[in-house]
Order: sequence, then structure tokens, then C-alpha cells
Amino acid sequence: MRVTLNCRDIKRNDKLNHGFHGRGCRLFEEPGDPPGTCRLMIQCGDLEAVLFPSKGLSLGQVFYRSKPVFWEPPYDLPDPETLNLWSDDVCVDGKPIQGFSYLPTFCAGIELYGLKNWGMPRWDDKSGELLPLHGETSNIPVAETQVEIDHTGITVRASFIYHDMKGSGFRSWYTEGDPWFRVEKYFRFESVGQAKVITRDTMINISAHTLTPDWGYHITFRPEAGSRLLLGSKQKEERSGGPLPDDVETWSPQTKTACREETGIIHKELMALCPEESGKSFVILKYQSGDGLLYTFPKSPYFQTWSCRGGAGSDEFCHKNGETLLKKNWDGLGIEIGSSPLDHDGNRDRSVEVQPCLQPGEKTVVEMELMFPDKDILVGLEERIRQYNQPGKVKNSPHPEADLG
Repeated sequence: MRVTLNCRDIKRNDKLNHGFHGRGCRLFEEPGDPPGTCRLMIQCGDLEAVLFPSKGLSLGQVFYRSKPVFWEPPYDLPDPETLNLWSDDVCVDGKPIQGFSYLPTFCAGIELYGLKNWGMPRWDDKSGELLPLHGETSNIPVAETQVEIDHTGITVRASFIYHDMKGSGFRSWYTEGDPWFRVEKYFRFESVGQAKVITRDTMINISAHTLTPDWGYHITFRPEAGSRLLLGSKQKEERSGGPLPDDVETWSPQTKTACREETGIIHKELMALCPEESGKSFVILKYQSGDGLLYTFPKSPYFQTWSCRGGAGSDEFCHKNGETLLKKNWDGLGIEIGSSPLDHDGNRDRSVEVQPCLQPGEKTVVEMELMFPDKDILVGLEERIRQYNQPGKVKNSPHPEADLG
């Protein structure tokens, strides 16, 4: 079964629900969502997911056996038509600063960033333009999605055009200027055998010029007290240059009030998932119950683990009238990967090749995968990580595919 869904005006769809044999999709609106936005729910065996078409088709949430995988964000869907990512509407520690308007749009589990700039805000040395926090891609809407439902799972596809956004100001910001890239979004939800979610983003240079897409991702998982985010890396450093915390793996709830605590740990020389796929790395998230997940991703020039807790009611991020942006806690942990350093300071993993520039027609593909191994497999993966992290000791399973079931 194949269907194409209008995501700009859901009233134009003949049907909002499609499916068979326990697999299906549903296009819907939540009360309070801005006009022209909607959500796409996927139901596929043990998996249920919600995607945000108006937010670059970001993956908002995944439920595995009814338990949420990603964090509970502090914000709802933004309105892409009224959004101004270059404004100084957001105050940081009481001071209005241009380029931080992305913050109240941070509401998905997996977000693609870029493509001129994926990291912290900066002024471009050549053009003089402001490149806002995390770029624009996570807030560019898709007009329609294609959903294919088969006997083993569900595939979702969509695309949007990334423009240079240099225009007259008479059109929506995301359609201004010359086309630079076509971004093709792909999701595969597998329900037969081991449940898994595959995400694949393809960035194609559709301009007449050589371009380098500065892409990045934020993947934010649901934390629990005592949950641990584990990975193999040979080098670790605190992002701001401070001392490395005693425990960079374990998440615990905030005990203070109106105070947000965030830790970023840069990792280098990451462990490969297996020798046959040396360009792919992984993290595991383990809860105290022993349950958890496995997340794979390509080795990239920049990688950091991210942990955050607390902040509800704080004055760290505010509107100009002093009203806090943080109506509830930023409780989450996860990873950030990117094609360049997040802080533009050159601090990247020298063991990974830098993103190559793209000639007209060339493309970059980033594929990641979410899986839910049995407890004993997670134990085996944790042991491999521990061995890798011991100084002078690197040991991979001779048959790593057996570890993954």
C-alpha cells in the first residue's frame, strides 16, 4: 500500500488513516498546534512513532512496546511561517542575542541541523551574514510525505529544498533565494524479527556551484535516574575545556530548583561497530532494569555526548519581557554528531576525514539505526566498550554480528 499525504492542509486528504494487518499511519493535529502544522503517527508492531512534517520531518518520538525512547521536550511544535531564526527575541542570561531563536523549537528526538552552519551561532567571515544556532533545516516544512506499508514494515519518504535564503523578504523565509540542496528524508520502521528504525538523509547539491553542506544532528534520549550512555572512545574532554567529570556516563535528576545543568563531553577515536564496518560507530543506552537500546551512526569529525537536567522556571533563556522559556525541565541525554566542530574552534577528531565539498549533482548520505537488543546482547556490547576504553587494550568480537542477534 502506497499513499501520498498532504501535510500543509490535512483537510485536502481523502483519508487521514491508512493501514492493514496491524501496520498503519495517521495524519493528525494536536490542540494548540499552529495552523498548517500536523503530525504523522506510524504504528508498526512493537513500534509506534510520531514525525513532524512541518519541522523538517524530524522524528519526534518513538515508542517501543509502549515506552518512549526519546526525551520529553520542553516545547511544542513551532509555526514555521512566523519563525525568525535570525532575531534577538531570545535572551541568554538576560541579554538579547541574535541567532538563538532556534531554542524554543527544540522539540524532537532526532533533528537534522545545517546546512550553512550546524553549530553555535556565528557571523560568516565572507558574506557577513548571521548563521543562526543549529542552522535552518530542522524547521523547514515538507509539503507532502509518501508512506509505503508492506508485510514487514513501513517506509516514509519526503523531501524539501534548502535555499540560500537571500531574497526580498516577500516569501516564506525557507523559500527565499537560490536553491542549494535537495534534502531527501527516509525512514524505515521494521516490525518483523528485531524491531528497528532506520533513518537516512541524502543531501544533494542542486546548485551550479561547489558547496559543502555543514550538517549535524542532535539525538536526545529519555533519561531515567541511573541510566547510562556508553560508548568506546580513546579520548574524552569536557567541551568548554574544564575538568572531566568523574562519571561521564550516568544521568541523575536535578536536585536544585530553577537551575539547568548541562554537560558536553567531546569524544575522539570512537570504537567501530565491527571491523567490517569501520566507518560506523555506536552507543548503547542502558537503564537500571537492564533494558536499553543500540544506536548506530557514521563516524564524523565531531562527536559529543550531551547530558542535561533541570531548568524549569530558570532565567537562563527568556523572552524579552523576562518570561522564562523553560516551562519545564530540560531532562535528556544523547549525542551530537557533525561534519565540523560545534564551537568553530577546530576541535575535531583528526582520525576522521573532513566532509568533502560537493560538486553540482553530488550528494552526501547520512544513515543511522535504532535497535532494541536483548539484555544479554547489551551486556556483551558493554563489555566490548569497557575493553576498548582500557588504555592500550582494544578488543573487538571476532564475530560482532553475533553480538547483535
